[in-house]
Amino acid sequence: MRTSTIFAALVAVLALASCAKEIADTPSTPEPQGRTVLVKAQAESAKSVFSTPVDGVYPVVWTAKDTQVGVSVNAGAIQKISMTPGVGTPNASFSVKGVPETARFTVVSPYSAFKDIDGAQGRVLVNLPATQFSSATSTDEAAQVLVARSENYTNVPQSITLPLQHAAAYLHLQFSHVELLGAELESVTFATVSTGLVGSFYYKPSDGGFAAGTSMGTSVVVVPTTLDDVWMAVAPVDLSGETITVTIATSLGRIIKSFTWDSSKQLQSGRIIKLPIDMSDAERPDDDVYELVTAAS
Repeated sequence: MRTSTIFAALVAVLALASCAKEIADTPSTPEPQGRTVLVKAQAESAKSVFSTPVDGVYPVVWTAKDTQVGVSVNAGAIQKISMTPGVGTPNASFSVKGVPETARFTVVSPYSAFKDIDGAQGRVLVNLPATQFSSATSTDEAAQVLVARSENYTNVPQSITLPLQHAAAYLHLQFSHVELLGAELESVTFATVSTGLVGSFYYKPSDGGFAAGTSMGTSVVVVPTTLDDVWMAVAPVDLSGETITVTIATSLGRIIKSFTWDSSKQLQSGRIIKLPIDMSDAERPDDDVYELVTAAS
């Protein structure tokens, strides 16, 4: 049986009305509800390269590479937010949208280092890369992990200032009595027997507290520009009694030295330990070994 023309037309009208209603009811992507807060990231030690030392203190400043931070509001989801760095200065700023009236901010730079937040204990899970690139004057920017946690605002203002703190400790290795014999420098590895140096760990901004994560590596590989100054970032761990093995990799082989860590040197977040290393007694396990071949008797 054929449906009547009137009924078909009625169905068509209803269908069009339904479609129109669906289109009308489909909202565009809404702006986050709440306030937009301008965050000014300022501190005596900000990010992200070490500058010329003044009275033994290395000021660090932002560069054009520092463009994204991780932000969590009220221990919620981690947001990737673009930042405006004050290139060559210790100042930077960014805006957070959709902020409720009562809010606490947790900020980590760079964004890639922000892994999780433990709001109950006020600590942040951050990650240090196992491979780093060092210049002659500064450690890798990606390994300079900065953390800040604001007060708990009950009526958050439109602009706040957050002091950023270094979660990592820094080593400044200075090698002496090492000859590359024309080889190209490839990398420097700093390794322990059992203590984790890089990977994920918890940092508590309120008191600088450290707690090891479940996945920490015992070696850090640095690609440096010179052996005179090799910089690296590590977790602020206790290395007392640890055996340290340093390996210089070159295009002609390895140069290796092991030593016991000086327990008087304590790794602390935001502090640099200068570590001279005399390689005069280092081993070269990859050197060619020649044996005398005598004529058969």
